[in-house]
Amino acid sequence: PRLFDGRLSSWISLASSIATATCNRVLVNLAAKKGLVLEDIIVAHFDCRAGVFPSTVEAESLLLWRASDCNVNSASDAIKFSDAPMEVRQLNTIQKLIYLQGRGGLPLQ
Repeated sequence: PRLFDGRLSSWISLASSIATATCNRVLVNLAAKKGLVLEDIIVAHFDCRAGVFPSTVEAESLLLWRASDCNVNSASDAIKFSDAPMEVRQLNTIQKLIYLQGRGGLPLQ
């Protein structure tokens, strides 16, 4: 029998979980080589997607947009996990970065 009845979405989900597990194992090993122990909260997460694009240019455009979007999300995440007041969460990305910089939160780790 074919694994997952040949469903692409199942394969993609499996690929994401394998990438996540591998990355987390490598992180722990790298930390151990430096004599460090990672906190339990430090765990990589991956989101795996599949798509069909009419051209390579359109596929590359999506990747570039996602990379840019990750930069926006990282500033928001840094604010969310800090002790920032609720009104700071409503600021735009530049304002969030200025807030973080003023409190020694840059560069983002």
